[in-house]
Amino acid sequence: MYVTNKQQETLMFRQIRTSRRGARFRGIALFAALAWVCSASGKPAPATFGGVVSIADGEPFTLVRGTSVNTATKGVMLAAGDIIATGPGAFLAVEMQGGNLVGIGPNTQLYLMQRSGTDSPTLVVLKGWVKADIRSGPKGLPLRLTGTRLGIQSHQAVVLLYVDDPLPENASSKLKKNPPPQFVREVNYSDVQQWLNMPRDWRAGFIPRFRGRLKDPAFFAAMDASMAQHPEWQPILHPPPPPEEDARLPPQPTTH
Repeated sequence: MYVTNKQQETLMFRQIRTSRRGARFRGIALFAALAWVCSASGKPAPATFGGVVSIADGEPFTLVRGTSVNTATKGVMLAAGDIIATGPGAFLAVEMQGGNLVGIGPNTQLYLMQRSGTDSPTLVVLKGWVKADIRSGPKGLPLRLTGTRLGIQSHQAVVLLYVDDPLPENASSKLKKNPPPQFVREVNYSDVQQWLNMPRDWRAGFIPRFRGRLKDPAFFAAMDASMAQHPEWQPILHPPPPPEEDARLPPQPTTH
């Protein structure tokens, strides 16, 4: 991994494995994991996390939005909370709000996380590889690129994962429309299992998001069988019984 600094940033590196591969990227840095780093200074104004997919090579990619599984391609608008999965041979270029550019390689799983309006936008990479050209500047929120063992946060930097091709700029200006994602089905447990099991701090918000899927017996059974992986779901799947009626009554005064 190579990082070009333009302003103060925090970087922690522990492990990267790389393998050679052709196509747009000469090499792949396989993210065994990335680590959480947080060193933002000041409190910049709230920002909305999102962007447009300006280039989408290969098969349509998978987009989990809310509780639905969709397929999507060039021109689709991305938003905070989206979970993206690309297939073999895929390459996505995303023009993010604030001017940031993001490239997403094949066989990659990525989560666009922003837990509040003042929380720094975060690209959580669970699998695969990404290139980010961060251009938000000191007045905008920094962008985080993170996973379980490696992370970077910066206002302005280029994060290279063994690549030498620049990310395309202004490709979205050639788009004639912004097609919405095409609904495929509701998520099953295997679609989101790895995301439900990632570090607990990152999966905040998943209970209200996926709680409705517990109506599906198969989803309920799979969640229940893997409770050790996400124990915060225990009181949701198996709520404690209500207190006894007598215990809720105030004590009665004694008479003589």
